[in-house]
Amino acid sequence: MSQHGADGGGGTDALAVLELLAQQAPPGRYEALLGEARRAGASPAELARLERAVQLAAGICSSFDRREQREAGLAALVDTARDLTLPYDLDSLLRVITRRAKRLLDFDMAYVSLRDTNGSSFVLTTEGSHTGLTTGLRVIDGHGLGGEAHTHGEPAWTADYLEDDRFPHARAVDEVVRAEGLHAIMAVPLRSGDTTVGALYGADRRVRHYTPDEIGLMSSLADLAAVAIEKAGLLDQTRAEVTELELDSSRARSSLTRMRHVSEAHSRIMNLVLAGGDLCNVAKAAGDALDGTVMIRDPGGRSLASGGEIPGLDEEAVAKASLDAHAGRRP
Repeated sequence: MSQHGADGGGGTDALAVLELLAQQAPPGRYEALLGEARRAGASPAELARLERAVQLAAGICSSFDRREQREAGLAALVDTARDLTLPYDLDSLLRVITRRAKRLLDFDMAYVSLRDTNGSSFVLTTEGSHTGLTTGLRVIDGHGLGGEAHTHGEPAWTADYLEDDRFPHARAVDEVVRAEGLHAIMAVPLRSGDTTVGALYGADRRVRHYTPDEIGLMSSLADLAAVAIEKAGLLDQTRAEVTELELDSSRARSSLTRMRHVSEAHSRIMNLVLAGGDLCNVAKAAGDALDGTVMIRDPGGRSLASGGEIPGLDEEAVAKASLDAHAGRRP
């Protein structure tokens, strides 16, 4: 083939590759184009140019796919951010976060752990668990991917956790990972300012190599989740304070009502006394105010008046209590 023909053929083949690229053709069409060129007896130079054009087209297709994935991930992240602005209690919010994380990166399982004041973390919510063993799992600082994320404040991940010795393993964590059949795991810290309050996990039941885009997307979700968790905690605290204030207000109203009743009863009894009322009427009025029976006695213990009977009264105990009360000047 002449040089002119080679150039012309190379240009034609490149145009064919561009046409396939414009059509967003599947990879098999490119392989078919190479096969046709080999069967047509193309020279090694022409085949090399065509193979290079196919490689470049494959790189462009891969770049397009990654861009579409990033755009889809960012769109899902925006939806998640909008969803997390709704008012949730903490438990409901954690369920929303794990559900969104699982769907966002197509994990088999997602879960959230939060730190306590003792420096340990507890898994509070899971999505996609088969055994239920994960919820309540205690993760000691410095162990596992979560411990690594807490310690360094950066994402930690592995394609096959049980076979990866880069992280300090904990028996309880390994047992749960084994029971769930997990392999690939990613842990991303939940940061509130300079403090790590927990970790967001994604896991797969197959060996999976997470891409930088996937890790970045998970980190962005964790940042949104941390802000929402902080707000949910403040909301729960505010609700508790409002409830306590309502109880205080209710107790204050009850106390005021009792004081008003006592004041009214005091006025009625004083009016009876000042009007020279019978002592029995005074005892009855006092009993009505106290919703009970009132008996009036002299210092010697003799009954002077009563608003009713008090059955089973222990006279000896009453006499002793009266003497003690007189001596101590108290009821």
